[in-house]
Amino acid sequence: MIYVAEEATDQVAIFDTASGKVTKSIKVADAPSGLALSADGARLYVTCAGPVSTVCVVDTASRKVWTGSRRLSSAVSGAQSRRPHALRLQPLLTTT
Repeated sequence: MIYVAEEATDQVAIFDTASGKVTKSIKVADAPSGLALSADGARLYVTCAGPVSTVCVVDTASRKVWTGSRRLSSAVSGAQSRRPHALRLQPLLTTT
């Protein structure tokens, strides 16, 4: 399975590599571009550019957008003038 950001249609398409077909499309905020899948595959993080910079979180099992998706803070340098196009997930380091 491959997730594809469809900026023009404000969707994330789920492409089944075995059948060669799109099996589902998930509506997200405007202009999705960057995608990152959690290590366990449970969540898909989607950067959406407009009209407000947002990171949408998709539950991959239910294929629903989490209602707590976050608007990027204006505290981030240039967040109002820049649009997110990519993101990276990094595991938290813990000490024992």
